[in-house]
Amino acid sequence: MTAEEKAQFEAFKAEQEKRTKAEQARQNRDAYKALVDETINSMFPDLEVVSENLTAKKTAVFAVANS
Repeated sequence: MTAEEKAQFEAFKAEQEKRTKAEQARQNRDAYKALVDETINSMFPDLEVVSENLTAKKTAVFAVANS
């Protein structure tokens, strides 16, 4: 292998590594987005119930305070 071929090979390896890292970063972002979506979808119904209960309690407190 000549010095020029070795330099080309090293450049090729560096480019491949750069692409691999970029692909891994993309996959990590996609996995994070999926986790966020899954978490929000699973937690939102519970949060809606809590919000409704809080609204009902506030209404009850204001009703007692205004009587």
